Amino acid sequence: MNQSGAALVSEELLRKIDQNRAELSREEFVDHCVDAFLAPEADAAAGERYVTREEFRAFQRNIQMLQASFIEFFVTYGLELYK
Repeated sequence: MNQSGAALVSEELLRKIDQNRAELSREEFVDHCVDAFLAPEADAAAGERYVTREEFRAFQRNIQMLQASFIEFFVTYGLELYK
């Protein structure tokens, strides 16, 4: 941040910044907050925030197949134990 400038903020806001910024300077903390606030909007704009219906259906099918495999394994294992 090479440009310098001043912003008028309330004492209450400065107190909140100072309470939460840990080792960061005020400038670094505000920059981080702005970046963190704007990041979800960038993700949503990129379409990475939600899964598509097809992706969800594929996930459901895979979970059902995994579930069936577990059931088959445990039933087979149980039958082998009692032979």
